[in-house]
Amino acid sequence: MLFTFYVIVFSALIYYTNVFGIISNSSVTKKWWLILFWLKIIAIPIFYFIYEKYYGGINNFDSGKFFNDSLELKKYASINFSGYLKALFGFQNDAEGSEFYNHYIEKSSNWDKGQVANAFFYDNRTVIRLNSILQFIIFNNYSVSALFNCFMSYIGISALFKTFETTTTNKHKFVLLFCVMLFPTLWLYTASVSKESIAILVIGLLLYQTNKLINTSFKTKNQIVLNIITIIFLCYLSFFIKPYYTLTMYCFYVLYKFYDIKIKNKYSWLLFIFTIIPFFIFGNIVYSLLKNKSLYQSVINQQHVFYGAAEGGIFLINDTKFIRLKYDSTQIKLNASKFYSIKKNVPYMYWMLTNLNDTLYCNSNTDTTSNYKIQYIIKKNGSNIKMSNKGFSLLFQAIKYSLFYPIMPSSFNPMQLAVVLENVATIICITLLIIGFSANNNKRLIITYFMVSVLVFCIFIGATAPNTGAIVRYRSLVMPFLYFAVFCINIKPLKKI
Repeated sequence: MLFTFYVIVFSALIYYTNVFGIISNSSVTKKWWLILFWLKIIAIPIFYFIYEKYYGGINNFDSGKFFNDSLELKKYASINFSGYLKALFGFQNDAEGSEFYNHYIEKSSNWDKGQVANAFFYDNRTVIRLNSILQFIIFNNYSVSALFNCFMSYIGISALFKTFETTTTNKHKFVLLFCVMLFPTLWLYTASVSKESIAILVIGLLLYQTNKLINTSFKTKNQIVLNIITIIFLCYLSFFIKPYYTLTMYCFYVLYKFYDIKIKNKYSWLLFIFTIIPFFIFGNIVYSLLKNKSLYQSVINQQHVFYGAAEGGIFLINDTKFIRLKYDSTQIKLNASKFYSIKKNVPYMYWMLTNLNDTLYCNSNTDTTSNYKIQYIIKKNGSNIKMSNKGFSLLFQAIKYSLFYPIMPSSFNPMQLAVVLENVATIICITLLIIGFSANNNKRLIITYFMVSVLVFCIFIGATAPNTGAIVRYRSLVMPFLYFAVFCINIKPLKKI
């Protein structure tokens, strides 16, 4: 009943407010906007079914963990509401033994993986905080929480479409909207409690509002001020939800608009590409000053972290150590006190709690009396990709695995079949772009912008997340840009649609 109620509410918002004015004056009718929303929410039960049947249940996936963590955070509000408000704005006390630690962190799964100190890679806390607020009106209902996230992604994709709809002809606009709104993995993953739903909302609104500021003649100064404040707020929010995606895509868009308005000529697309190089050099310098390591080193470190997590393991903790064992329960022994000890001669890696940045190794355990509690257990992932960590080899492998792998399915898993279809479509799109690029002199700049956005992001995720499932999930955020690029070109195959 509650799910149906919110479907009606969101449908009314789409129909009577034009998605808060975003789809006003659209060439696509309100009826089709509504139908696309209803088609989008069909992904909610499909996502749930797939992860229950093929992946061991929703609670083993980030979506279930985010939902449960947000529910626990909402419960903490009934214990200490002022403490809950502090947690919402990042002023909580995370120290072990604190009230927040005892009542929330010990019960959570993903909160500790979302520290700001791990900038550019982990942003779980934003998702947990936002969904904890939703918990007050969804009454602990996962499907309704997924519906809210689905609606957020619907707004974001709608905003992206409105930003770029003028780049294609009227008769192709609905096909373009259909492609980006129902792109299989984006359709599926944004129908869950996820970072992807919020990220696509943020980047969609950010590009839409920026485009509106540049191209719209506002009637009053108040409208201009409100627009600028909105852009500033969204830029601030971008730092806390997949910043490697939101901030990079936004910087590329601003650069594209600069060349489109100020230096529009037949070579502006080349200037755009050459400007990207100093952009990354400057970004690397700033990052090195802040983090004492280069972006390349950070990418390689993240690759190793991802390999480690994908290998799985048993993670133990006591008052002094945090220990990681291989994923093998025979290495530990349950004591009468319900704590665990490590058996003799077992190798492991560990970190002293006083210095978590220093990874230490024990080749053969001799301490069989110390007691530990299990922090968490991660099963070994079977879809890892062994990537090079050497310059150009890493670059080409990242492109290959993030855009074109796999081409042939190895099973009848519905997720893998969808990915294979996406990859075939990607090959067709890139072929069309290569054919059409030389014939569209006046569209080269925007096509270049779209393709650079896709390539840079896919190279990044291919290098840092060498796992088929993770790559497919992360890349879904940028694949609409590939379709925007294809629908820019003017060649005969597209005219026959």
